[in-house]
Amino acid sequence: YIVSLQNGYYAGINNQVAFTAVYLVLGIMVFTYEPRENKKDRRILRFVILSLLWFALVLTNKRSHLLYIFVAMLSVYYAGGIKSKKIDRALKIIFAIFVMLVIFYFIANLFPTIPLFSRMLSIFTILTGNTDLNSIFSGRIAIYSQVIDIFKKNKTFGIGWQNFGTYSRYTSITGGVNQGHNVFLQLLCETGIVGFCIFMIINLYYFISNFKINNMIISKKDYQRDKIDMYRKCAIGFMVFYYIFWFSGNPIYDFTFVYTWVISIMISQSLKQIQYDLSRREMIR
Repeated sequence: YIVSLQNGYYAGINNQVAFTAVYLVLGIMVFTYEPRENKKDRRILRFVILSLLWFALVLTNKRSHLLYIFVAMLSVYYAGGIKSKKIDRALKIIFAIFVMLVIFYFIANLFPTIPLFSRMLSIFTILTGNTDLNSIFSGRIAIYSQVIDIFKKNKTFGIGWQNFGTYSRYTSITGGVNQGHNVFLQLLCETGIVGFCIFMIINLYYFISNFKINNMIISKKDYQRDKIDMYRKCAIGFMVFYYIFWFSGNPIYDFTFVYTWVISIMISQSLKQIQYDLSRREMIR
């Protein structure tokens, strides 16, 4: 199978390897944050499942998914601390990022012919003076330039939802692409400043609301013994993963990614209702 990876093949369970990677990311978070079991056989099973999920994610060769899941899980760790320990957690996260970069660098050098690791190494070459950013980021820089050029000609209301693909077919910069691979830029291009602001306000509301609900839950002294803690973590992890993917992907245009956002909102709003019901019961007592 290693030979297949070296020849450019990808592992997956559907026709789009990025979707396979999303399913794996969600599975990793669920099994990571599920309540701890006291039984030894359950702990072993959980470890085996997580190992297989991480290995499968590596086999997809999706560099961005691997990077973004680490960012999402570090965000969950930071959000889980009380206010007095936020700085301590931030310092630990910085140290963890440094350690992960070192580990990635050495592993990538051990297996440089595997696409995932060779792509990882290409990022490190930026530090050595490699300025060919377009090749490092899979041609996205040229696409971003095109999106910005179209936006400059239609700043107020844009060119219309999902019309970037139509406009891009008539340019020679990228050879014609359907998506801009950056939600922020594509939203500006297609909906203009007006549509972009409306869309961002809605998303910021849910993003901030998610973290407010998180803080409300962890403010309870015994929240860690509560079974809902798994759902709190998944809600934060899913949402951070979804939004950080806006920088290099098309999550609002692909329903598989949108489901991640919808599930996160459903969880957080359910937790909000649970906390509200508990508060009412305490008041009645």
